[in-house]
Amino acid sequence: MTIEAFEDGDERLCFQATRLDSDEAWVYQLREARPVPDSWTGTPSADAVLPGEALATVMAYDPEVGSVPCVYVGPGQAVTVTSMRVFLDRVAQHLDEVVSGDSG
Repeated sequence: MTIEAFEDGDERLCFQATRLDSDEAWVYQLREARPVPDSWTGTPSADAVLPGEALATVMAYDPEVGSVPCVYVGPGQAVTVTSMRVFLDRVAQHLDEVVSGDSG
């Protein structure tokens, strides 16, 4: 699983990529980024973020499966164009890495 945080204005978000072996797919999610608990202060993970509520999801099946990647946005969710662009650019970059064998 990969989690990367980024900021859009005053909003902190994260990109999460998860491999689903049983479904021969990658699930990419744009999520709210939540701060770690205060108890993590002074640890190597003190600057990490925890993934919060999913705002958008991309299901991308392996090329052999043949399904085209699709974007799903949760009911009542609003995502800025800037955040969606960053998210989809990161999804495209990760998919390129998967196809070339640089990620997994």
